Amino acid sequence: MPCRRSAELLRTVILSGSAAGYPAAMARSPTETIRFLTLDELARLFAAARRNLRDRALFLITYRHGLRASEVGLLRIEDLDFRALRLRVHRLKGSRSGVHPMQPDETKALRAYVRERAVPPSPVLFPSNRGDPSARRTLDWLMKCYGEAADLPPAKRHFHYLKHSIATHLLEAGAEGNRLMRSIFSATTTSPGCKSAIILRSSGRSARAPDAFSR
Repeated sequence: MPCRRSAELLRTVILSGSAAGYPAAMARSPTETIRFLTLDELARLFAAARRNLRDRALFLITYRHGLRASEVGLLRIEDLDFRALRLRVHRLKGSRSGVHPMQPDETKALRAYVRERAVPPSPVLFPSNRGDPSARRTLDWLMKCYGEAADLPPAKRHFHYLKHSIATHLLEAGAEGNRLMRSIFSATTTSPGCKSAIILRSSGRSARAPDAFSR
C-alpha cells in the first residue's frame, strides 16, 4: 500500500524543560534543522534495497529501532528471538539498552536474510566480508548508493538520518509516538543543567511508517 507523504515539519530546539525523555543526539542549536527522510523518501529507499536481503533487513532494523551505525555493529544472531518476535538492542552514549518487539515485516526481512547467510555464519548479525561488524564508513557508503538509486536528495544520503527519521515520525504520530520514542531513545543519565525541549509543528495528521514490503 503506498505510503502517505509526510507532513512538512518545523523543528526548533529551545532551552527549557527536561531532556531526559529525548535522544541526546537530537539536542541542536536553536536554529539548526534536523534532517530526516520523509515517509515517501523512506519507502523509495526500502524499495531500492528490496532485492538485497541483507541490506533490506539492515535498513529496516536500523530505522525501526533508531540505531546508530555503531549500534548496528553490536547486534548478534543471538539477539534475535523469532519465537517471541523480539530483538535485543545494545545502546551506546548513555542510551537505554533493552529488548524491543519486532513488527511482522521486520521478522519477515530478518528470516529471509538469516536463511541465506553464508555457512558457517558469523555471530555478528550484519557482518562485513571478513565476518566482523560492518564499519561506519561501509554503512554510510551503502546509504549513499541506495540513496542515489532511490533519488534521495544528496544531503540526505547519510546513514545516521535513519535514526533522525524514526524520531521525527514518532513525534509526528502524537502522544503514543512520543511514548514509544522515550522508551526507545531515552538516556539513563542526564548531565546536570542539560535542558532542552522540541517544539514540533505539523499539519496535525498522524504519520504512518511505511511497510517495507508495500512496494
